[in-house]
Amino acid sequence: SGGYYGRVEVLYNNTWGTICDEGHSGWNINSANVACRQLGYSYATDALLSGAYGQGKGPVLFEKIMCYGDERNIGFCPILWERQREWSCRSAGVICKRRIKPVRLRVRLAGGKSRREGRVEVYYSRRWGTICDYQWGILDANVVCRQLGYPGALAAKREAFFGQGKGNIWLTDVQCKGRESNIGLCRRSFLEHQQTCQHSEDAGVIC
Repeated sequence: SGGYYGRVEVLYNNTWGTICDEGHSGWNINSANVACRQLGYSYATDALLSGAYGQGKGPVLFEKIMCYGDERNIGFCPILWERQREWSCRSAGVICKRRIKPVRLRVRLAGGKSRREGRVEVYYSRRWGTICDYQWGILDANVVCRQLGYPGALAAKREAFFGQGKGNIWLTDVQCKGRESNIGLCRRSFLEHQQTCQHSEDAGVIC
């Protein structure tokens, strides 16, 4: 769909087919990691189920796949082949770790009782949005607080501690080293196209 995310399709005998994501198909983050690395990305940030990127055309090639996660090619994973059925199983999808150039992002705090605490919101693509609390910790909170002019953070809050935001959830998987001058310079992933996080998981800080 967008290069680093979409429905996973496999070429076999000159025919493109899909991978089943239902029941005990085994489609999980290990299998998604193998697919992403095969495409040249570092790893997967999510393995999508329920036909998140639409139903593919042609045969369902893999009814069950059980990757360990270290395979170099998805064809090296233990596979239960299924080449008879068509349109009978929803197609597996993936979001790969996107290669992102460092970008400085504006930040603000919302929903707190004082100016030094609140839900973290970042300005991107001309809109304010929130940060998913996956991997959110004190090092990330320190970067946000220093960016806002405070010496550091007292706490990193998760699960929409300061209330749920609205609109886009711009960032997830934020992993700052703690010395960055801007949250956009930290290792992170953008959620521009597929919301794998809910506003009940908005990140917050107390500076």
